[in-house]
Amino acid sequence: MRTCEYCGSKVSSGDIILAFEDNSVWQMPEMILHYVACHQYFPNKDFVNCVMHLKLTPVSNKAEVRKVGYLEGPLRQYTLCYELHLAPFFMKLWTLIEEAKKLERK
Repeated sequence: MRTCEYCGSKVSSGDIILAFEDNSVWQMPEMILHYVACHQYFPNKDFVNCVMHLKLTPVSNKAEVRKVGYLEGPLRQYTLCYELHLAPFFMKLWTLIEEAKKLERK
């Protein structure tokens, strides 16, 4: 179980990988949802674009994996807000993570 270094909540047990139709693959801690909802974390624009506009695909062994959501140090460095509506992004990311978990179990 991972513990949030910013508030002490025990919120996650592992990592998740999301692969998108543009061949981008992102690895993140499952607690990225906690960071978004509780600490107003905003990932980089490339990741946000994938979440909001692309469909999931099976993970390719050849794909380069990019990491997002592994936070270290002061939280304020990750929360510089650009134009993003938090609730729709959070719900879309949550939906994709649940979908990826189902694909993984098959």
